[in-house]
Amino acid sequence: MEPIFQFLQRVQKFITENHLLAAGENILVAVSGGADSVVLFTCLQQLSAKMQFNPAIAHFNHNLRGEESDGDEEFVAKFANDAGVPFFAGRGDVEAHAQKQKMSIEDAARELRYQFLENICQAHHFDRVATGHNADDQAETVLLNLIRGAGWKGLGGIPVQRGNVIRPLLFAYRIEIETVAKVAGLQFRTDRSNFSLEYRRNSIRHRLIPLIKKEHNPNIIASLVHFSQIFREGEEYFREQAKIMFDRCLKVKDADKIILEIECFSGYFTILRKYVLFYMFDLVGLPAGSVSFSRISEMLSLIDRGRTGGFVTVAGEWRLGVDHAGIVFFRRKRWEPVDLPLKPGRSLVIPPRKIKLTTVVLNPDAVVFSGEKTVEYCDADKIGTSIFRVRSIKPGDWFVPLGVNFRQKVSDFFIDHKIPEHIRPQMLVLTNGENIIWLIGYRLDQRFKITDETKKVIKFEISDELSE
Repeated sequence: MEPIFQFLQRVQKFITENHLLAAGENILVAVSGGADSVVLFTCLQQLSAKMQFNPAIAHFNHNLRGEESDGDEEFVAKFANDAGVPFFAGRGDVEAHAQKQKMSIEDAARELRYQFLENICQAHHFDRVATGHNADDQAETVLLNLIRGAGWKGLGGIPVQRGNVIRPLLFAYRIEIETVAKVAGLQFRTDRSNFSLEYRRNSIRHRLIPLIKKEHNPNIIASLVHFSQIFREGEEYFREQAKIMFDRCLKVKDADKIILEIECFSGYFTILRKYVLFYMFDLVGLPAGSVSFSRISEMLSLIDRGRTGGFVTVAGEWRLGVDHAGIVFFRRKRWEPVDLPLKPGRSLVIPPRKIKLTTVVLNPDAVVFSGEKTVEYCDADKIGTSIFRVRSIKPGDWFVPLGVNFRQKVSDFFIDHKIPEHIRPQMLVLTNGENIIWLIGYRLDQRFKITDETKKVIKFEISDELSE
């Protein structure tokens, strides 16, 4: 039993060195029934009293092998009962999910399995999920990602910890784990699908790695594990540097946009600039892998050109562009068209923008020019109507901007005055009939300005309705 005791010591050391568990935590151990997960749970149960944590078992039935899958579930249920720990079972239709989401069986199984484990954690207050991934799994993942053309993160392979998921056996080779199971007399199940060459990972495990071992490097597993560690360390470094760089370059950050100072951003190495972009995507919740390498290159090319007005679709509603403010990463909202009536002397709240437009009729001697873009004064007699309208901008809209004596399209005004692309869709105009009186918040129409002959004035003012 000495090898088992030594293995248990190594598991404890790995957990401690990587800070995987803390005293008093509740641990949900994912047990498939195979040797890896059975040994994992057995080790954790042996360590639970000494390290002061509480293990339980969860099993997800993928329904891919009929009676064999059901047999696995029954085996794990009995295993948990014999161990005297809580047991949680779940099942899903992996094939249907794969077809619906247009993904591989392997990816669909993984997605449903982790979703099940997370649901159990939330419902029953588990602090950690432990899985039985080992060093061979790590090597296979790295090789698979290398073939796919993954970047630093993918070549780092399986992380020791991601969120609340931990891998306490990631240091151990499969042969070691199976030896421990046999010496300890542990019963486990063998999944026949692990030998099917239809799955990419199995092809790497049973064809490619044995070929490399035979003809190139008999220690390829250890080499790939070492390779993954180098890339994980590089990934950690670049992520931390990206946070520092992001903070240095940040100008604006809110729920719908992030603006970076372009000269600051452009002064860094290309790989760090890429990691800053990835960091921004993480901040707004874009899933990892949702932005392709070619799309990242397109963004960097746009930024390097520094030409204002251009933008790249990142993913979903998110865009990245360059304007006079800098590099703008923004959510392009689909604003519903606005067309609302407004009487002089009344106020109007404009949804969903949550702004209020107030009108007040004044005598000319009450006018006080403040220079604020939120306030404008018009000659009431020049307007010549008792009803105004607040509406969205339409293609072809034009006005005569204050300070000039010629007609100009609103779209040209945007370009000339460098109005950011991400702001334009939500902008509004105040009109009477076909005439634009005010490009709200930006410029009055020259034709309606007050003069020395003005006898009656209408004051327009916009404010944040939420602050009222």
